[in-house]
Amino acid sequence: SMATADQVPPIHVNDISTSEVSLRVSPNPFNNEIIVDFDLQQSGSAELTILNINGKQMESFTLGYLSTGSHKISLNVKSIPTGVYLCVFKTESGIQIQKILKL
Repeated sequence: SMATADQVPPIHVNDISTSEVSLRVSPNPFNNEIIVDFDLQQSGSAELTILNINGKQMESFTLGYLSTGSHKISLNVKSIPTGVYLCVFKTESGIQIQKILKL
């Protein structure tokens, strides 16, 4: 079945923040795991969702309540098929999106 527009979470320009969170996803291209490396200016809960290019959710990781400062988290993404994905990182400060490629 075709993905519909309502599967894509509404993202508003004001929600996308660059100063508050610096998100680095590596390796990119990835294979079985990704390492998410970021700095939080503000403590709070964080969540990382991986969407395919139609906006369908492939994986979702609740990272829990995190303190301010640097974090490095390793996530298992073995089950995701080869392709291009959007890594959507949501924190109290906003949303950041990075395009990632699975080989």
